Amino acid sequence: MARIRRCVIALVLLVPAAILAGVMAAPGRSSALPAQFIAYVNIPNGGLPDIWRMDPNGTNAVRLTTLGGDQPAISPDGSMIVFTSVRDGGDEEIYVMAADGTGQTRLTSAPGRDVTPSWAPDGSRIVFTSDRTGHWQIFTMDPNGANVTQVATNAYREVSAKFSPDGTRLVFSSNRSGTYCIWTMGIDGSSPFRVTTDTNGADYPSWAPDGSLIAFTSQRGSEPDTYTIAPDGTGESGPLAGQFTQWPEWSPDSTKIVVQSPVGGNWDVYSMNRDGSGITRLTTASGVDAVPFWGPGVPGYITTTTTSTTTSTTTPAGPIAPAFTG
Repeated sequence: MARIRRCVIALVLLVPAAILAGVMAAPGRSSALPAQFIAYVNIPNGGLPDIWRMDPNGTNAVRLTTLGGDQPAISPDGSMIVFTSVRDGGDEEIYVMAADGTGQTRLTSAPGRDVTPSWAPDGSRIVFTSDRTGHWQIFTMDPNGANVTQVATNAYREVSAKFSPDGTRLVFSSNRSGTYCIWTMGIDGSSPFRVTTDTNGADYPSWAPDGSLIAFTSQRGSEPDTYTIAPDGTGESGPLAGQFTQWPEWSPDSTKIVVQSPVGGNWDVYSMNRDGSGITRLTTASGVDAVPFWGPGVPGYITTTTTSTTTSTTTPAGPIAPAFTG
């Protein structure tokens, strides 16, 4: 796990403090939100991170935030996006907005950092990681920010939580065993189960919508890559892409995985089949394109299409990712 973190730490520590103000979106044209879309973060060279969305093939990029945004997660019905930002001048907090970028609303305000939000499969709760207790722990809350509940109380660092497709369990990364590994537990913190055992560490888990596999990042060679494993800890497969990849997220039909990678000389978003074949670059703008989330869309949603006009040739040092250092 330490090796995974060293690969991203340079930009990780810089980005949260930078999301303090936005830049104006370019004029564009109207288009309908597709049946599926990928939300992701773009950091123009020399600029600030904001959330965009695009079609699953990488076309029709639309800018959704102008005041800073990170770690987007699309709601199960495709109508909302939960995300993080420090736009109000403090620590990372969690916000929510409509899928067209309107109605941006702050959900958390407790002291400490609140990061990596994700939805329950029925949209009734949001799970997130926070260091408000002094170290990283997992919490859930209602979609309006009410009824915040700590899932488990312990001395370990528990991060990057996601719901299972049936909503009964959480998958997360924890150092309960000394090394960061992938674990699952009930939504009330009961019945913890260690899924991965490799001593190189594992993080950024994502449970396939069909329930069959959990994708995650692990570094077992010179670079991190994506792996999959059954929820019972059997049938591990990987490295899938055979190249530096991180932050895997599943397509709604569980047939593909979207990741971030610097392999093309720039941090970009890629998609691949669930076995790692057919890896395809989806973004080509300069700067960083990272932290993708593939979700369902709402046909007929009207929004403004914009494209990046960044011209700088300076390549940032790495991708956006949470700094689990507290």
